Amino acid sequence: MPAAFSMAMLGAIESLLCAVVLDGMTGKKHNSNGELLGQGLGNIAAPFFGGITATAAIARSAANVRAGATSPVSAIVHSLLVLLTLLVLAPVLSYLPLAAMSALLLMVAWNMSEAAKVIELIRSAPKDDIIVLLLCMSLTVLFDMVIAISVGIVLASLLFMRRIANMTRLSESPFTNNDKGLLVVRVNGPLFFAAAERIFDDLKVKSAGYHTIVMQWDAVPVLDAGGLKAFRRFIDEAGVDTHIVVCDIPFQPLKTLARAGIVPVDNKISFFPTVTKALIDLDLMDGVISEP
Repeated sequence: MPAAFSMAMLGAIESLLCAVVLDGMTGKKHNSNGELLGQGLGNIAAPFFGGITATAAIARSAANVRAGATSPVSAIVHSLLVLLTLLVLAPVLSYLPLAAMSALLLMVAWNMSEAAKVIELIRSAPKDDIIVLLLCMSLTVLFDMVIAISVGIVLASLLFMRRIANMTRLSESPFTNNDKGLLVVRVNGPLFFAAAERIFDDLKVKSAGYHTIVMQWDAVPVLDAGGLKAFRRFIDEAGVDTHIVVCDIPFQPLKTLARAGIVPVDNKISFFPTVTKALIDLDLMDGVISEP
């Protein structure tokens, strides 16, 4: 089962990558669900007829498009031609020099490489994307496409998480009042495992000496288990005289807090719909009826 799962995942990734390449060549949009469903049904049926699992082939698909293919009928014609070649023409084709076949494959690879687009991407793309591109190209040449795709997806995922984590930051609100021991901050970005620890550590430093800490979460689209753990640790490490207030909580973070059983505690943690409502109810901003 582990081997079957690995083959299925790699096959799905390679087939969808092939579809994306063809989208760029034809200007159309593929149906991911249809691609995977068709591949899955084909691979289930093939072993009953002596076949093996297969995926979409980028080189042959690109050659097909270059030859003028415009519909899935071309793939059917291609498969019938391959079957005819194996059954009838195999003895004759055995006399073809491998050097001639390799030259043909090199021309196909060059035509599908879209070198001009690669050069433009290297000139204009962020450094992280360029690293992934060059690494995948190198691994494809040195090893094979399966290894290149696997490493590329993992590396791209890590770099994406790094970017999102760097986007999450704190910004201080003009409602902050040092005389009243009030700190109001706005959390901008998702509170997930790669960013939450840093954010709450920064907030712990900023909130030193304040008795009331108000956090505005209207720009927090996601709160995951890592963010929840960091938030709980921040509450536990806050002083006994510190009151933590959370406002403007979107649905997903609110649902996560509710499932975790985090409820208001008098003079410790409170929840309000808006910052203004919180400050007025806590008698920290008399006379203010709206936020700036």
